[in-house]
Amino acid sequence: MPPPEGTREGVIGQGKPLRLLIVGDSSAEGVGVSHQAQALSGRTVDRLAQEFEVHWRVIAETGATARDTAQRLRETEAGEFDVAITALGVNDSKNGVGTEAWQAHYKDVFAVLQEKFSVQHILACGIPPLQSFPLLPNPLRSVLEWRARHFETLLLGMIAADDRATFLPMPARLNPTQMAEDGFHPGPKIYDTWGAKAAKAVEGMLR
Repeated sequence: MPPPEGTREGVIGQGKPLRLLIVGDSSAEGVGVSHQAQALSGRTVDRLAQEFEVHWRVIAETGATARDTAQRLRETEAGEFDVAITALGVNDSKNGVGTEAWQAHYKDVFAVLQEKFSVQHILACGIPPLQSFPLLPNPLRSVLEWRARHFETLLLGMIAADDRATFLPMPARLNPTQMAEDGFHPGPKIYDTWGAKAAKAVEGMLR
């Protein structure tokens, strides 16, 4: 599916300034809905704007792995952000990336965010339940689900070792009827729920 229309950066709300960066794969990009307002960025920012003046930006691309994302961040002009939300893992799971490489690449993402973009808080999203993706046939679906859960366990270890990182779990299952028409990406309701949880988590990190 194509990426959603709409700008990938902006300023919204009133209150204390909050600089928010969203990075990752097609789910961070908002694939599955028609406009960024319906995507993770829009649903998260709209809620945070009730309390903050949110300066937000999305750096994401369909198919991105943790390694791709670290490289993309290195190639992007430096900036300063208070919080970064990361959404990665599906492509690493299905592309056969090894566990050591996954850990090294995600640690690299953390490092670039903190060193180049001055990020003080990282909200690392869990890997969605691939067992709920209608597009994936069995037994492939079960194999990828196992890999995703293994990767997520490693991610939890990385987060535990970094006092600036927090974990945002994904649901154990998704309603297939709420997925996008391709059976692989989130639909509007899933993004809305995700954005609500992300906004609440960001607020908690800043208290």
